[in-house]
Amino acid sequence: MVPVVAFLGFLWAAEVHDRADASQVTKAAYAKFGSGPRIVCVAQDRNNATWYCSSTRWGDDPNCRTARVSITGSIDFADQTLACE
Repeated sequence: MVPVVAFLGFLWAAEVHDRADASQVTKAAYAKFGSGPRIVCVAQDRNNATWYCSSTRWGDDPNCRTARVSITGSIDFADQTLACE
């Protein structure tokens, strides 16, 4: 019984529950990249694990930086700038 409950708990944490909201990811982006032009972060999947953060500070188009939120809630940003879709 315990392995089943542990598996369901892991499944919930990895796939179902929201890992972060827009304000948390945007706040982390400003903490990493500093003040300046506006940053807007938009979730890309149903559990808010992957975000695209766009800003004119990364190019005129504007371009995006990918943010990933781990199961534990830590937020990491990609070093490369991508074209927003």
